Amino acid sequence: MKIAVINPPSLSNKSFIREGRCTQSSSIWSLVYPPLSLAQTASYIRENIQCEILGYDYAVLSKNFVSASDEIVQQCFDIVFIATGSPSIVSDIEFAKKVKESSPNTKIVLIGTHVTQFASELINRHSFIDIIIHNEPEQSALDIVKSLSLENSLTDILGISTRDYSNKESNFIPNLDLLPFPAWDLFDLSKYTLPIRGKKFLMISPQRGCPWKCTFCTAPLYYGNKIRSKSTERIRQEIEYIKSEYKVNNFLFWSDTFTANSSYVKELCDSIEDLDISWVSNSRVDTITPDLALAMSKSGCWLLTYGIESLQEDVLSKVKKGFTTDSISSGVAAAQNAGIQTIGHFIVGLPGDNISGARNTFSKAIKLNLDYMQFYYASPFPGTELYNDMLASGEVPNDIHYSPAQSTNTLHAEYKKTMFYIKMRTLIRFKTIFFILKNLKIRFS
Repeated sequence: MKIAVINPPSLSNKSFIREGRCTQSSSIWSLVYPPLSLAQTASYIRENIQCEILGYDYAVLSKNFVSASDEIVQQCFDIVFIATGSPSIVSDIEFAKKVKESSPNTKIVLIGTHVTQFASELINRHSFIDIIIHNEPEQSALDIVKSLSLENSLTDILGISTRDYSNKESNFIPNLDLLPFPAWDLFDLSKYTLPIRGKKFLMISPQRGCPWKCTFCTAPLYYGNKIRSKSTERIRQEIEYIKSEYKVNNFLFWSDTFTANSSYVKELCDSIEDLDISWVSNSRVDTITPDLALAMSKSGCWLLTYGIESLQEDVLSKVKKGFTTDSISSGVAAAQNAGIQTIGHFIVGLPGDNISGARNTFSKAIKLNLDYMQFYYASPFPGTELYNDMLASGEVPNDIHYSPAQSTNTLHAEYKKTMFYIKMRTLIRFKTIFFILKNLKIRFS
């Protein structure tokens, strides 16, 4: 069989990240994530069945929408797996349609949190979509390839929807050590570089799953609520392989809640301390202690990104963040005292927020002394509690093609004015400028 894994182009020619909970256009730093889910799915398939498999990441390839779809059609694939995301869903579906119209024998399989939420509706509305995978894709994708190659029925496969069959039971892989290393050979790795520093990087996934209940987050839709971890030895082997095979020494540890288990993280840090790598990770701010931060720093961690969201207690409570403002400053200080740079992510317009509250959060955020801050509008992603609440109140439409970007178009003008003020003040603060210059120095060293 001939198979493709695809991060599709967009009608607007913007580059989109479609990786688990993270579905967004490329950031102001032009950061594009390597397509980890696609690379991992491809490696899992080809390790278990004889096939030809190719990878296409149109977020970094110089192809417009038409030329990209033509390229796929000309290859006459038996199956194409297409990554999707809520912000780009209209383009994603149009790409699938264009491929199917010109290559009707190609099976179109969609993956992602948005299509997980609207699987039955999308399948029934769009005849060109053959299969939708729910949650993480690897096991279901392999089962699909095996069944189609043998011309067997798909009705025994967990975690998929077709026109005639739907089984939404999760098809999670319980032992992540059984996954082969991602098939990074399918992609041009020179295209994936760290913002400002300009160094090539790849993603390592130590864990999957998130037990927290944040009302705005789609993480459980992809990897579930239960944390599953790779062994520290398995992660070390993957890092050693990537260093040797691809000459990459910079990593993003991609996990929904990497620092949830401090003893696991310390064990991992001890295991990789001698590998001479640099790495970054996201983290809950309430899980970082001075001892943990020091262990992370010694093993090569130079940056932690914190999902702080708000500095208003009532907002944090309403979105079920699971921590209070008291733990935020100590988490930031622990990292910085260990020599780790910090980025704080904040969301404007969450339930309980207002214009004065947003300004208050910004004023308090300045005092945290974060190295960099990013502010976003609240986005009701389908499948989240926030989306369901707004759907019930009529604030978002009941539309399978709904993109959360639409919600920002209806914001009060004063909200937009406040966000502009916050972003400008963020960019001109001394700490931001120093952060940029410090990392530019590393780029040219």
